[in-house]
Amino acid sequence: MDKGITYGILTAIALIAYFLFMKLFGLETQVWLRIFNFVILGGAIFILLNRRIRRDPAGVGYFGGLGMGIRLTVTAIVVFVLFLAVYVNFIDAHFLEVVEASKMWGADMTMDQVAVGILIEGVVSGVIITFILMQFFKGYIHPRDDA
Repeated sequence: MDKGITYGILTAIALIAYFLFMKLFGLETQVWLRIFNFVILGGAIFILLNRRIRRDPAGVGYFGGLGMGIRLTVTAIVVFVLFLAVYVNFIDAHFLEVVEASKMWGADMTMDQVAVGILIEGVVSGVIITFILMQFFKGYIHPRDDA
């Protein structure tokens, strides 16, 4: 299995665990704690790129590194959004009220709107994080045609 997908699944598990931890301790209303989602995502992308590029700098080009980070991000965010859909539809339908109360996204939100919002926010964040990290790691990549 592709390392980006494997690390993406592990990242999704970490995001889900963090979500459930916040729910368990009643912290889901603290919107500012969502910043740790970016820390989890950024940490996972860093670990993947660090391990792959330092292990085989000739085998991973700049665009290959970007691709790995983006695959990790898309996998993690899609799995997390699917988890949220199951959570809202079968476990806690009132969670959408918490999202609406945060006043970040507006009122009368549907699960589809929340899913698209999280998907866009997560993927864009992951692409930006990947691009930033690749600026650091490109010094470790051997020059290739795609660099």
